[in-house]
Amino acid sequence: MDKEDAVIGETDHYYIYLSQLISLSSASKEQEIRRRITMGWEAFGRAGSIFKDKTLSVVIKIRICDQCILLTVTYGVETWNLATKQMLKLRSMQRAHEIIMLNVFWKDKKTAKWIREQTKTNK
Repeated sequence: MDKEDAVIGETDHYYIYLSQLISLSSASKEQEIRRRITMGWEAFGRAGSIFKDKTLSVVIKIRICDQCILLTVTYGVETWNLATKQMLKLRSMQRAHEIIMLNVFWKDKKTAKWIREQTKTNK
């Protein structure tokens, strides 16, 4: 057995192809969603000064979020077969982004319906 064969045997059984996690394990869908949510938060963090800016309109913030953050998260979603639990995780991330963009705090006790009305999303 070569040294290279030993190294290959020790690695994880997944890889990234066309920005999607490919894995042989049954938990690969959950891993991919977790990875996408992390990527969404990283992208949101890089543009954090825009989203926290109180002088920019919510419409501009939503457009930036839709064009940059949500595209990062949902790239390749056509191939996903999502369960309710996974849909809720993605929706929670989107709501958290919207709350930050609206400069709303938990102590304000705004409902999800109110947030959707402000951001004009029905998702």
